[in-house]
Amino acid sequence: MKSRLKFFKNASVVFASFWFLSACGNGAYDGVACTTEARSSVDISVLDTLGLPLRDYEVIYQINQGAVQKTICSTSSPCAIDFEKAGAFSFTVSKSGFQSVTGEVTVSKDVCHVITQRVTLTLKAF
Repeated sequence: MKSRLKFFKNASVVFASFWFLSACGNGAYDGVACTTEARSSVDISVLDTLGLPLRDYEVIYQINQGAVQKTICSTSSPCAIDFEKAGAFSFTVSKSGFQSVTGEVTVSKDVCHVITQRVTLTLKAF
């Protein structure tokens, strides 16, 4: 009787461990293995009218008409606007000596991450 009880106790521990690991221990959702990286919601690239990349510009943005947020993009590479946030992004890009440009983009997501939207804007000098 003791050995039978020990068997059921061990079997229940193994089953509970298997259930826990398969349910949440490996980062998988519906058979999809998710990565732990944080993906940008929007990548903005800004060019001048000659097609040359600009740097040191400001992006004022809102997500789903929420709080106004600001970021300074100091490099000429694409500038990441927020991370892992889906929704309707509205933004204004400005740089001293150039006309501001506004835009909108909708960011969706899958079971793991947002689907990064890439936006290229051209600013005209005054």
